[in-house]
Amino acid sequence: MGTGAVRYLNTPRALEVETDDQGRPCALIDGRRRAVSEIREDWLVDDRWWTDSPISRHYFELRLDGGRIAIIYRENGTWHTY
Repeated sequence: MGTGAVRYLNTPRALEVETDDQGRPCALIDGRRRAVSEIREDWLVDDRWWTDSPISRHYFELRLDGGRIAIIYRENGTWHTY
């Protein structure tokens, strides 16, 4: 192993998302615009509610134009992906 900096895998990163009038994602913007062709699933995660740092996220599994699958989530008004 090298002595370089540690790099964490699957670290969430902020993402710009266009939404429809109901707040559902319709396009992802990550260097370029990628339209959402289907929302395959969405779910809520409320965890660590008993701590000083609770988690409340709304996840979406999306099919983008071209067939790619993406999982994104919204937390405190900010969108993220892995």
